[in-house]
Amino acid sequence: MSRQHLRQLAGLKPGEGVPSFMAGIMFFCLMCSYFILKPVRDEMGIAGGVRDLPNLYLVTLAVMLVAAPLFGAASRGQRRDVFLPRVYRFLGLHLVVFYGLFQFVPAAAPWLGRVFFVWVSVFNLFALSLFWGFMADGLGYRRGRRVLAVVAVGGTAGAILGASITDLLVSPLGQVPLLLVSLVFLEAAVRMVGPLSERFLRLDDGEDTAAATPTPRGSIWSGIVLVTRSPYLLAICAFLLLYSLSSTFLYLAQAGIVAATEDGRAARTQLLARIEIWVQGATLITQLAVTGRLIRRVGSGPVLAVLPLLTAAGFAALGLHPGLATLVVVQVLRRTVNYALVKPARESLYTPLTQLAQYRAKSFIDTFVYRGGDALGATSYNLLATVGLSLSGIAFVAVPLCLIWSVVAVHLGRQQRHLAVAPAPRDPAALPLPTHTD
Repeated sequence: MSRQHLRQLAGLKPGEGVPSFMAGIMFFCLMCSYFILKPVRDEMGIAGGVRDLPNLYLVTLAVMLVAAPLFGAASRGQRRDVFLPRVYRFLGLHLVVFYGLFQFVPAAAPWLGRVFFVWVSVFNLFALSLFWGFMADGLGYRRGRRVLAVVAVGGTAGAILGASITDLLVSPLGQVPLLLVSLVFLEAAVRMVGPLSERFLRLDDGEDTAAATPTPRGSIWSGIVLVTRSPYLLAICAFLLLYSLSSTFLYLAQAGIVAATEDGRAARTQLLARIEIWVQGATLITQLAVTGRLIRRVGSGPVLAVLPLLTAAGFAALGLHPGLATLVVVQVLRRTVNYALVKPARESLYTPLTQLAQYRAKSFIDTFVYRGGDALGATSYNLLATVGLSLSGIAFVAVPLCLIWSVVAVHLGRQQRHLAVAPAPRDPAALPLPTHTD
């Protein structure tokens, strides 16, 4: 099949094939790095005590409250092709430090595993938020709707490889050497930033703005101000908050069931890695078959609404038949839809906005709001369990929340179309902030 046929099959225009492929490779490496760590992180959370997991979510939120302002201050005035490699290599240095600590700290010490759990959670948000901001800035709205679905395929393939590496190597090597394997893929992602930024510059043909400009100035407070001034960004916050809350409910249910099913640490890590492989394998098939066409034809709103409706059905099924088999089916279906359809659609919500909103507001939403939803979900789950509700009862409580979530999704899709065709920026997020917010 020729390059032209491949480009047409993916729904790309001339000149978009190479940057789409390069962005997919970068996302492949980034997701491979993360999904090597994810099953290890999840097992360490279980090993530290399932009942302590909600507390780890609260600690993660507290760390984000400290780290996000520092991150915002460090990014001021930085070119994206300079700033992204610095952040990723700083995170990679942490992996080296953890590797050294695990060599000297007894394996049975639970505190280091808990610290690692929190760190990977923070790593995931910063690394992926930066990547998607890079994509939204470099591609723009119209091109982003075509290209992001293609880029997501690369990330899914990387997730499959990362989880497979953990599944294959955790028994013979143990968990700790996997940190260095993850570091290799993280560095490979760094090497793609410069060439990809140059490709984005060449795409600046008048359809969308793409330039390797410095990241917009402003403190973390500017992101908060942008969100509070914009009904559109507030709706994104509501969508992500409900998504995160429901994800935390399912994650804590999964942790309890896996802990009761598998005894050995390697066996638990392998089970968690295999769940990721099943999820990402189904995601890849869905992405190749329908993702790009579906988002282009029906828009983001209906696509976003699929996830809360499916999640509501999943919670109802879990309420009727709680157990490992039901949970795995729900997780695989739900996360497949999320990764294959909803994630690209959700990231495209930022493409009609200005660069300031793409970086500052998005950073605030992807960190504070996302982890705030985790903390709220963990606290709520703990409270419901404390008052005597079983997994089945908690699942039924979550159903109406998912229905509210679906209404928010449809509203977001309508607002995105309005912003995309507006002759002038009408959303507060698209207006310049007063200089005193710097």
